Amino acid sequence: MSNLLTSACGTVLWTTLLSLAGCGGPLEEFPDEWAATAETAVEDGVLEGLEAEDCVLPAAASELGTLHQGLADGTPQVVYVNFDGPSIAHCNGCSDAQGNRSLVMGHLGHPNGFNFQPYTHAARKAAILNFLQTWFAPYHVTFTTSRPAAGPYTTVVVSPSQPTTGSRGIAPLDCGNMNRDDIAFVYRVGDGRRFPNAQSIAKAVAHELGLSFGLAHVKGTSQIMHYASAGARFGVAAYDTAHPSGKCFGGNTQDAPALLRANVGAQP
Repeated sequence: MSNLLTSACGTVLWTTLLSLAGCGGPLEEFPDEWAATAETAVEDGVLEGLEAEDCVLPAAASELGTLHQGLADGTPQVVYVNFDGPSIAHCNGCSDAQGNRSLVMGHLGHPNGFNFQPYTHAARKAAILNFLQTWFAPYHVTFTTSRPAAGPYTTVVVSPSQPTTGSRGIAPLDCGNMNRDDIAFVYRVGDGRRFPNAQSIAKAVAHELGLSFGLAHVKGTSQIMHYASAGARFGVAAYDTAHPSGKCFGGNTQDAPALLRANVGAQP
């Protein structure tokens, strides 16, 4: 089975869905200009990190992690929202939530790994989880702030640490959600107007999770998958060629609800 992937470098690749499972395809970062509020959404920011040297191609078949599974037997996509400050090791071509390993570390300039600081704002942590549960309510996704006893599960790290400058989040674009053990990252949390409240942090988390579930950047500030979103919805929208993330569909229109139903399942 094949899928059309347009990489962040602008190269169109025909590749099997199976070959995407290891690292999930190109990496995407949202910049400082990613909207926390409507007033920051209108800032004209260049999406940093999506230059030729930052294009990450799918891993070799020998490097594949946990394959897409669970939809047939009705198990949900589990998301571990990790506020606890994990240590993430670098690995070549992998996104491994259970092993705390990610190709993202090398992409951010940390080939020896990185120790993230914990996010400790208790009230906001609870509110972030509530927003995520609301926005993903139509889909078969469950959220937890405790590490699951067994996989597969996707992790999103939320931290005040600054592993890099110029961006505040990164995730592998995982076409078809083939690797249910991906790791996404939202960082520099809590430094003023960029993340002034729990909702703004939750939008960033939802955006990065969307990429790990196979969604691309789209036009329209009402869309969570807009690079500078001022809204909170997954809808049907045109691919944003001005702020490319790579995409996992043919044509120019992304039907986010349909892709989420296919990639994580509909809420039973």
